[in-house]
Amino acid sequence: MEIQFEEMAELGTLEDCLAECGYEKRTDIFVPLYKKIVSEQYSLRIA
Repeated sequence: MEIQFEEMAELGTLEDCLAECGYEKRTDIFVPLYKKIVSEQYSLRIA
């Protein structure tokens, strides 16, 4: 995945791609525009 980001940056498409995914570039970092809710997932083994 890191290689793809490097290639996209070289082609000039990285910022557009991340903007479509909900990120905004601020100075040298990309910040998500939306807060994401994550819940923990548990697995149980049933015998």
